[in-house]
Amino acid sequence: MSKPYINSLNYVRAVSEAQNQVDLGTDVTAMVKASGELRDLEPEHRLVAALETRIRRASQIEFRTLRAKLAAHTGIN
Repeated sequence: MSKPYINSLNYVRAVSEAQNQVDLGTDVTAMVKASGELRDLEPEHRLVAALETRIRRASQIEFRTLRAKLAAHTGIN
């Protein structure tokens, strides 16, 4: 449920940043921050779910990259 009063400038900024992170975001920390700020203002906004999906995918990619680097460095697959 949305808060009874939402500062319109904060809301527009949060939605804009969330949309930017959905479209172009690569930094998991920035995506989590954008998702959290929008969730605080409007938990049911469609961009919150979209960001959570993108965060999961980015985290999986980071994990696979780290695992590959570790395997290359140690020679263990």
